[in-house]
Amino acid sequence: MGMDGPGERMQKNAPIISFHNFSFQYFSQKEPTLLDIDFEIYPGEKILIVGPSGSGKSTLAHCINGLIPYAYKGTITGTMTVDGKTPEESSLFERSRKVGTVLQDSDSQFVGLTYPRLKVDEGVFGWKDVLTFNIFQILANVAAWIVVAPVLDIVVYGEPANLVFTQGAVAALWNAISMGVIGTLLLFLYSKTRAGKGTLSKE
Repeated sequence: MGMDGPGERMQKNAPIISFHNFSFQYFSQKEPTLLDIDFEIYPGEKILIVGPSGSGKSTLAHCINGLIPYAYKGTITGTMTVDGKTPEESSLFERSRKVGTVLQDSDSQFVGLTYPRLKVDEGVFGWKDVLTFNIFQILANVAAWIVVAPVLDIVVYGEPANLVFTQGAVAALWNAISMGVIGTLLLFLYSKTRAGKGTLSKE
């Protein structure tokens, strides 16, 4: 059985991410970081993008997850869509519901400011640690979804305040619940794989 060509693949489904003659130049730079980017990613595909430092990998990721143009400003030419929508057709809130980013230091990203206060690397994750983790993750979700995201939607896109704050509250609630359950479970399981201090004894 042969593999589908690009034409056959497009007939089956639309690309989830699409770049066509796309270029981006930060206002602070004299040359574009991305120049004439042209590719499509379809649902279910796993794509690896490699290149040397400074080649534009992070900038490309920022275009996909919405940091460009919502947070990082510059000159854009060409078109880029995520789930069929250009940045102008979707808000920061909508983009964040479809695209997530896992950074190189995933421990710090998911546990954030709580990580230095926990001792999971030492095999310790008790009730006090569960409480500490969940207090911080709830505060982080409230700040991100009820303050930052709605304010940016209002300032950048002129979205109705009552709508974006309601959406933010719902997102904060569900994220806090899911992170509380899944995050706590993952941290507990991870702590069980680590050797606690003093577990080795001399015989």
